[in-house]
Amino acid sequence: MCVWPMRAPVLLCRYQLEALERAMSGNTVVFLDTGAGKTLIAGMLLRAYAHRVRKPARDFAVFLVPNRVLVEQQARVVEAHTDLRVSKFTGDMGVDFWNATTWRRVVDDAEVLVMTPQILLDNLLHSFFRLQDIALLIFDECHRAKGNYPYACILKHFEVLKANTNLYGSSLENAKGYPNYTRHSYIAQLIWEYGWRQRYFQPLPRFSIDKAFGTCTLYLPKSSPVQTVNTEGEVSVLKKAVCLTACRELHAIGALTDYLLPELGFPCEEEPDIAVKCELGPDFVSSSIQLCGVQDYASVAMKYVGSIHLNQEQVIMARRFQTTILSLLINKGHSDVSNASKYFHEMQMSIGVVYLLLPLVSGKVDWCSIKFSASQVYDASNKDMMHCHSCKQVDILQTKDGPLCRCLLKNSIVCTPHNSELYVVTGFLDLNAKSLLHLRDGSVPTYTTYFKTRHGLNLTHENQPLLAASKPAEVQNFLQKRHYKNKKEPCTSYSVELPPELCRLVMSPVSTNTLFIFSIIPSVMYRIQCLLLSAKLKVQLGPRMQQFAIPALKVLEAVTTKECQEEFSQESLETLGDSFLKYVVTQHLYCKYTLHHEGTLTKMKKNLISNAALCQLACNNNLVGYIQGAEFNPKGWIIPGLGYHTCGRSKTLCLSSNDMYSLSKMSVRSKRIADTVEALIGAYLSAAGEQAAFLFLKSLGLDIEFHSKILFERKIVINYEKFINVRSLEIILGYEFKDPSFLMEALTHGSYQIAGTTACYQRLEFLGDAVLDHLFTIYYYNHYPECTPELLTNLRSASVNNCCYAHAAAKAGLNKHILHMSSELHKRMANYLEKSGQPFTGPSHGWEAGIGLPKVLGDAIESIAAAIYFDSKFDKEVVWRSMKRLLEPLATPDTVECDPVEELQEFCDGKSYSKSYTKTHKDGVSSVVAEV
Repeated sequence: MCVWPMRAPVLLCRYQLEALERAMSGNTVVFLDTGAGKTLIAGMLLRAYAHRVRKPARDFAVFLVPNRVLVEQQARVVEAHTDLRVSKFTGDMGVDFWNATTWRRVVDDAEVLVMTPQILLDNLLHSFFRLQDIALLIFDECHRAKGNYPYACILKHFEVLKANTNLYGSSLENAKGYPNYTRHSYIAQLIWEYGWRQRYFQPLPRFSIDKAFGTCTLYLPKSSPVQTVNTEGEVSVLKKAVCLTACRELHAIGALTDYLLPELGFPCEEEPDIAVKCELGPDFVSSSIQLCGVQDYASVAMKYVGSIHLNQEQVIMARRFQTTILSLLINKGHSDVSNASKYFHEMQMSIGVVYLLLPLVSGKVDWCSIKFSASQVYDASNKDMMHCHSCKQVDILQTKDGPLCRCLLKNSIVCTPHNSELYVVTGFLDLNAKSLLHLRDGSVPTYTTYFKTRHGLNLTHENQPLLAASKPAEVQNFLQKRHYKNKKEPCTSYSVELPPELCRLVMSPVSTNTLFIFSIIPSVMYRIQCLLLSAKLKVQLGPRMQQFAIPALKVLEAVTTKECQEEFSQESLETLGDSFLKYVVTQHLYCKYTLHHEGTLTKMKKNLISNAALCQLACNNNLVGYIQGAEFNPKGWIIPGLGYHTCGRSKTLCLSSNDMYSLSKMSVRSKRIADTVEALIGAYLSAAGEQAAFLFLKSLGLDIEFHSKILFERKIVINYEKFINVRSLEIILGYEFKDPSFLMEALTHGSYQIAGTTACYQRLEFLGDAVLDHLFTIYYYNHYPECTPELLTNLRSASVNNCCYAHAAAKAGLNKHILHMSSELHKRMANYLEKSGQPFTGPSHGWEAGIGLPKVLGDAIESIAAAIYFDSKFDKEVVWRSMKRLLEPLATPDTVECDPVEELQEFCDGKSYSKSYTKTHKDGVSSVVAEV
């Protein structure tokens, strides 16, 4: 028998016990109203099956819920009522692209899998999961098992009832049977969902059915290795049959894996190679860049592959190639591309280039494509480019520039002057100008009639095959974080049929894959440029900072503002650095100025760590230019080797041989500069420790010292037991003092004027506030590494405030131990504690706990933290163990609430509402009423 920890005794009603017993003995569907305990029965059932799913057992349990929100909710319920290891899975985790190895690793680490039903259905179809390994399968809201809903598909398609899997379903209403769902209909969905998706549009399979002859033709996307599939059979199942045939053919040629997924793991024959003049440094030996696409994520791996020696002719060709293809993708205009090419041919060759982008085929530079693609094909007088010697006369097609052979048109970029558009030609169609064109309005003209009516163009070469073409890949910012990419973008990549005589050759040969790769180059190179700047910043800080191995990516995170809208920003590091800065400065001031009272020390601290002071430090050390303060705009990116920089309609000549960067003015607020300094502190602290963060502050010129022992001698001789119950307090705090004078000072209020006693707690409170703030920030930053900056701030704010501390002090009974001689303070504490009637139990975090309690109680927590800090010889871990004991339970991402004042402020700002505040004071408690 297994004993499970629970938060409170759980008593099941008779009907719940009966349902549980039925479920334990066999497949069961429970119909109960909301609040009747369906989920509780499921939790108890999981406990009953724990012996079958607990590792190292191979079996596991699956809890299916209809949507993502319920995944989080039900997972928390299972975690609360069992000690089983629970894993959550939703579609936004990218599970569609996981392979069998990834899923096996996940299953090996979990005992209960909470997920949406489509995920389980997909895994069963691809044989990632085996039904015999699922000991218990729970269906939440099982009344949804209708039609083609995944619940119904799982039950019918896989014959779950015959498997050794126990089923439990809960519902508000009775289900009305399951549908007839076959494998063939899913194959159609598979081709739709996984069939060689393009980045800017979702290709769909097209079916052509001839009912008279009982035949069906399936047309797959043009990027598929199989274009058309034919089959014959009964009309009612033709679509399913042709889909099954398609999967067989795709699997036979290796395009589909054994799990019926597109083969994504094979190496691409075409990939880019970046040739640089020198090694970029250790940060670039082996690294990767995460790119956020419209539909999914992609990763670009970087590694050194060796040295390459280029002569001057090769450099010129490569430079011409990259300027042409990037100008084409970024500027999208034939005239701009022609002007760029002409400019390149005419400009002086003394203008250098920092790097070259070289296309590779099977690991070798594709010089053939570079040579022809970089030629002046825009010039119709260049007769050598009209054909190649290997083509016969019958392969010559008439274009806008005159006769061209097929080999130049295939895998080329053409321009259609009648609409000034650029297209990528992928091949030739079995259509000509006399073929019929099916329009959306239902009309079916010939291509000749269409171009005459729509564009006023006469097609004279009607027997020429039409070109299969599409729009080039769109250059965009692939560095933006995902939720900025969820907005629907216009479809710019669609198939068109072009008469060759309307086309003007712009670039040839260049494949669609090469164009796609170069469409992400601006984002990749921009990230590399930013990383190089971050690496330069590390060097700029001086040789003393070189001893710390901090990644350039961490430095880049520290200088990247949230306005860049990228996957990372400086906010979390800023919160971490801010707490460390306050901690070391407070400690320095406390230890150095032993005779200064708390008010003077606070003013000195503000002068050292104010935004103005930090901004001045940044300016003195030339840090401002490294700040990334704006979203990356690919349209304004400098094309390497072009010789000028396009900004809008203006062009700026690059006089420097280094055209990787451009000089520009930017406006940065002083607070943003100060935030960046704090974020850099946090970067060194998180990557290399306290010593690195402290030396970073010293390198900026901040005149402080980090003390590891008390610089002054305490000469206090007193019988502490006359004033405080040391033993009782040590039990409360879980710490035994070596020098109880620290504890007595921490509890001594300024009104306690007894000769021979210690000083009051104000100086200790000054230090303890910074120590606790830093400890909480470190705890939340390390304990929840995936939390957002906003959540980190909320966790910190909800835990580090005087009201929370006061509540914890009252809960521990510290109010009975504070030494004071103030009748007013005694009256306030007594009145509040008597009239409030609060038992002072439960969590101390939040925005309501401790409201109205005297501030002295919160001050006591801070001063006691400082007392333990000194008595333990500056050991923050000892302080954290003791303070955590007092303040538990701590706030978590699940329990923390937003600051209501900030919520009100954001709400009013968003709605442009005005608000006014009125102060009231009643029964010794002050409050503020906000009117909106």
